[in-house]
Amino acid sequence: LMDYKQEQEMEIEILKSILLDDFSTSNSGHEIVILPDATGENHVSVSLRFKFPPKYPESPPILDLVKKKGFLDKTEWDSLVEEIKKEAEQNVGSQMIFGIVEFIKQWLGERNHPPQSAHDEMMKKKQIDLTKYDDYEGKETQSENQQEEEKEYVFSGTAVTIESFLDWKAAFDAEMRVKQAKSIVVEDKVQKITGRQYFEEMIKSGKGLQEEEDGGDDDTNFESVQVDESLFVEEEDESFN
Repeated sequence: LMDYKQEQEMEIEILKSILLDDFSTSNSGHEIVILPDATGENHVSVSLRFKFPPKYPESPPILDLVKKKGFLDKTEWDSLVEEIKKEAEQNVGSQMIFGIVEFIKQWLGERNHPPQSAHDEMMKKKQIDLTKYDDYEGKETQSENQQEEEKEYVFSGTAVTIESFLDWKAAFDAEMRVKQAKSIVVEDKVQKITGRQYFEEMIKSGKGLQEEEDGGDDDTNFESVQVDESLFVEEEDESFN
């Protein structure tokens, strides 16, 4: 079985030898002052107060974190407290105080910045607002330029006047008259055919040239009609000049 008392005393001796003046003991428990930089300038610091329950380290220690220096955001502070609790729970069964101290020191080191004055905070906010305004102005300007380009595209071209419209209409009407005249000539040529041409077409198609007489023998047919082409006079085609 683990000797809890011996484990606790051994850990206290190790912490004293490592942390020196940053470690202290009182009737209420033990306290460690934690600085992010042991040699440089520190703008933030905290104090870790802790007690060992009877069965530590198989039970997590009783921890209390206290602000010492610096302006820490409440949301970040609450996040740090939760992370320390997780560290303690993950290391149950072994000595953990020094590991928790190192975790806190690293967390403070990432936030070891000089506190900003009210003026600095105001200027920072103003700079953020200006950035948002510039972005908005840039989008507005881009939109206006796009609208102007669309207007130029719509209105580009030759302006229509009464004179130009009348000239165009006269040319259009003349073109339509020419097309209409050509259409009439073609239609007239298609429809106009001579008697000779009609008769020749009838011969070629075989219509009306070889028909049976009513009441005659079924096997008796008329001989093919012989056409004397000299009887037909060629008619001259009329056309538009």
